[in-house]
Amino acid sequence: MASKILIMLFLSVGLLAASANNNLDKKDKKSKDDKVSSYEKTLKDAESSAEGLIQMHKVDKKFYFEVTEDILGKDLLFTSHINKVSNDKVARIGQMTLLRRMRLVKEDDNIFMNEMQVDFTTDESNAIAKGFNNNFSDATLEVFPIVATNEKEKTYLIDVSKFMLNTAAPMGMPKKALWNQKPSGALSPNAKLSKIIDYKSFDTNIAVQCRFGFTDAQKAPVAVIMQRNITLLPEEPMERRIYDRRMNYFYSTQGLYSDTDQEGPLKYAYVNKWRLTVSEKDQAKYKKGELVTPEQQIVWYVDNAFPESWKKYIKQGILDWNIAFEAMGFKDVMVVKDYPKNDDSFSPSNVKTNCFSYIPSIVGNAMGSSWADPRTGEMLGAQVYFSHTILKLAKDMRFSMTAAVDPEARKKEYSTEVMGELIRNISAHEIGHTLGLMHNFRGSYAIPTDSLRSASYTAENGITASIMDYTRYNYVAQPGDKGMALVPPVMGKYDVESIKWAYQPIFEETTWKEQYHIINKWITSKNDDPFYIHGPQEMKQVGLITDPASQDGDLGNDIVKSSAYGVENLKVIMENLIEWTAVENENYNAVHARYRSLCAQYNTFISHVTTLIGGINLYDPVYGDNKTETISVSKEEQKEALAFLYKQVREMDSWLMPKEIINLKKPGGEDAIQWQQRQIIDKTIYMCNRVWKANRYQENPYTVDEYMNDIFGYVWESTLKNKKSLTQTDRTMQNFYLRSVLSYGKFSTAGSKEKSAKSFTSLDNERAWFGDTNTSTCSCSSCSTTMFSDEDRYAMSIGSVSDTFDKIEGRTVYLKELNKAYKLLTKAVKTPSIDAKTKEHYTYLINSIEPFVN
Repeated sequence: MASKILIMLFLSVGLLAASANNNLDKKDKKSKDDKVSSYEKTLKDAESSAEGLIQMHKVDKKFYFEVTEDILGKDLLFTSHINKVSNDKVARIGQMTLLRRMRLVKEDDNIFMNEMQVDFTTDESNAIAKGFNNNFSDATLEVFPIVATNEKEKTYLIDVSKFMLNTAAPMGMPKKALWNQKPSGALSPNAKLSKIIDYKSFDTNIAVQCRFGFTDAQKAPVAVIMQRNITLLPEEPMERRIYDRRMNYFYSTQGLYSDTDQEGPLKYAYVNKWRLTVSEKDQAKYKKGELVTPEQQIVWYVDNAFPESWKKYIKQGILDWNIAFEAMGFKDVMVVKDYPKNDDSFSPSNVKTNCFSYIPSIVGNAMGSSWADPRTGEMLGAQVYFSHTILKLAKDMRFSMTAAVDPEARKKEYSTEVMGELIRNISAHEIGHTLGLMHNFRGSYAIPTDSLRSASYTAENGITASIMDYTRYNYVAQPGDKGMALVPPVMGKYDVESIKWAYQPIFEETTWKEQYHIINKWITSKNDDPFYIHGPQEMKQVGLITDPASQDGDLGNDIVKSSAYGVENLKVIMENLIEWTAVENENYNAVHARYRSLCAQYNTFISHVTTLIGGINLYDPVYGDNKTETISVSKEEQKEALAFLYKQVREMDSWLMPKEIINLKKPGGEDAIQWQQRQIIDKTIYMCNRVWKANRYQENPYTVDEYMNDIFGYVWESTLKNKKSLTQTDRTMQNFYLRSVLSYGKFSTAGSKEKSAKSFTSLDNERAWFGDTNTSTCSCSSCSTTMFSDEDRYAMSIGSVSDTFDKIEGRTVYLKELNKAYKLLTKAVKTPSIDAKTKEHYTYLINSIEPFVN
């Protein structure tokens, strides 16, 4: 019996052990099944993209990346830009909102998105490399837990839904809108309206379209579609070309740490450009001077949404750059195609596809944008956004600048050929930006002013050295002149040289740093030719820039004479405005629209000349070229500019607001004239600070005393001549003069606030008549940023100059002016036989300044 029990016990234990082992096997099998099936379960009902750089999957509200082993650790570029917007005051289509170099790295059960620092680098062979890497390590932008693994394909599924729909910095909206438009206020996101609406994967990049909902400061809804892009950077980085600020290129910067540093890291910059190389089989031909096609052409696709009559000239503007490339040995660099039809492989959302896109925006502008490999500056893709309304702006400027000499410009409807010239020029300018070119605002200054009236000269040289200038149309040409060019050339001489400088291959076995000595010779060989000097676009401070030779919208190397020619043409147009514009049985809206463009153009001429006062011509010398960085505008030129401005103050009332136009509508009457008069008087008085600072750059300076005495003479001319009766213009000038002196001299007491700058606010509503609006046909935001630090350039901040002047001697200067005026007025008011109105005027002015004199 005992033995039976023992046998049964052993059997029972064996069965339990077998059962336990069986259960373990089942659990192990079930665990393996679960691990394999978790990937399949997650993607059971997924909508998936085509395979590409990263395959993407959407399941309900979840959005997944399927990350392959191949992409881990690779250099990627993460960008984001605006694709659509319901309110173009908060952002612009094409505006870049994010650009980050990054890597995806797997650690345990997570995928890390690490942002790579690109500001500094070092050679890993340096002894300092370890310390450098410890101080400049990658930063983690986001961590994604691995949701599931495809063991067979070795891919990892991560949920990127929240990341893609994040609107917090740096993933959110741009801080300010482009094209000088005022934003609608701070945007508040509405997460309920956020959604991923489209996604595509290509061989080397992906595009994810995200829709966002916001409310602005006025509680109005704003809809935005933002495109997130991840692009694989080239495995073999392009050879860099070192940047030189004597040429007009966008650039990337980096600091280099090395064992031999004695003054900290070496900061250098390299040009943003396309990779254009000569194939091995063509190198012999190229070196013989034969034209060859580069290995990589630049292909542009033109939006089918454009009217056919526009597309012809857009394509010409793109292909015009082949002129510059052919001059340095390449043919057929630029290639143009229409958007393909019935081709699923083509997508405008592919950031590596260069698209020239139509934008039905009410803002008249165009923008050429591009994105580059931050490691080398290699351009990876580009877009041009061409607003429908830009042609109205171009047409208005063509009228206001050339209608006096060109009957075609007077027409209400321009011919296809005339409109085509405008489209072609704007298109070529924007394509120039996508080739890496910044503005060159000195291009027009290369042309002698009177040569702009010559048919033979303009046929050979054009009206500007560079189409990357904001040269509009030939407003210098006068009625009776024949055959001269009225529009910018197809390609400027400077543009041809600029393309050569960045793109011409250098076959010598040299490093990119050593190549600088070769390209430096290209620049210095044309050092003394005004056609090959670069003038960067400055940030405007108080409406003025430092260098009068580098202005937007100017023409010729004699700014006063050019502007005087322009004003004479405006007078001709003004006399004929109704005849050239009004249409039988139509209202006068077209007349008023053109009138506004004439006023805006007049304001531009005034601004061009004003910049001469205290102006400094800026250059970028290098040791050995015997050049200086600054050359002050001469005393004679400044005096000529001041005389021109005060001539305008006295004469504008006779022609700028003719009664036959003003009587058609109430535009503000005399106040609009007074606004412009006030602007000239106010700015010239304020600008004594510029004159003061410019003195240190002159051998024969225009002293502040001389300058203020000249202004005093213009303003008080009639009083100094003992005239018995002052005109309205006399009274206006004297009134504004004293108010400006009181304001800038900071003379105020509790009872005299009315005598401060606030006195002018009553006229502010009239500014729109004189073009205080955006008249730029281009919106290259980087161009309008000062590219150099304050150590590198003459002080660009007018405000800082003013602050220094005020602290040292500003109030003394203004007090002296008040005392001069008070002495003159107290004598003039006693002059026998002055009329009652003049006496009242003098008495008012005496009472206004009496508390501050002596």
